[in-house]
Amino acid sequence: MPKNGTVAYVARLPKCDIHGDHDALYDASIVYNGRRTWAMVCQESFDQLGGHLGLGRGQRLEVQA
Repeated sequence: MPKNGTVAYVARLPKCDIHGDHDALYDASIVYNGRRTWAMVCQESFDQLGGHLGLGRGQRLEVQA
C-alpha cells in the first residue's frame, strides 16, 4: 500500500517535460537549471534532478482504468 500523498491517478501518462519522448512517471518538485520547479518527469529525470515523493514533494503517476 503506497504512503499517503505519494500516488496520483491519471487517465494516461503525459510526456516528460525534460525528455519529451519518454512517458512521465512522476509529478515532482525537481531542481532544473539551478531552480526548484515542478515538472512531469520520467524515471531518468526524477533520479538525476533530485525528485522525492510525498505531500508537497512529488507523486508517482499511476494509470487508472
